[in-house]
Amino acid sequence: MRILVLALIALNLPCLQAQESVDLAVVHQIRKEALEHSQVMDHLFHLVDVYGNRLTGSPGFQGAADWIIRQTRQWGMQNVQQEKWGPFGQGWSKTLFTAHLLDPGYEALVGVPLAWSPGTGGILTGQPFLAPLERQSIPTRDKTAIEQYIQDQKGRLKGKIVMIAPIKNVRVQERPLHHRFSASELTEREKAPEGKVPIDFDNPELQVPTQPEARRNFMAQAPA
Repeated sequence: MRILVLALIALNLPCLQAQESVDLAVVHQIRKEALEHSQVMDHLFHLVDVYGNRLTGSPGFQGAADWIIRQTRQWGMQNVQQEKWGPFGQGWSKTLFTAHLLDPGYEALVGVPLAWSPGTGGILTGQPFLAPLERQSIPTRDKTAIEQYIQDQKGRLKGKIVMIAPIKNVRVQERPLHHRFSASELTEREKAPEGKVPIDFDNPELQVPTQPEARRNFMAQAPA
């Protein structure tokens, strides 16, 4: 019986496919709406710039959720509501953070607090102290090393601000961080590079170049 039923379904598939019709008017209407009346950038502006830093339980998260509710209701959707889940725990958000070097001369420092870190309870001052810790790639190893260091240095760190990240060698930025392609540049990128053989992206042994310029040329030819 199972074989017979499967056979009947298989025989009916061509009939079902033949009866399927596509409303091209609707397809063109959807395409026209996307190309001529897209609101994607406006939505991204609200969800990224207006309600950024959307950690769970944060004001930004709640603001984004409220905005989505209002927006979808304006579109005519009904029974739109937020669903509770959890319990999760405490929320987190930052209100103000500044750091300044006072001695031997004044200098404003650039930094941001790590998410979920506790507040300072006010202004803190102290002598910076670089801990001889090599940061590991696995967070649990970092936490274990830090806790061990605190135990080893117990009673010696009072009044000090312990720096646990290694000093970075900041290089001079020689190129702009971003580049907006002009219309002519985009047209050129659509063409195959002159004097070069197109890359066979179906080759299973194909490897991405490691050199920056070669890597950019490689990615420029990669299919979207």
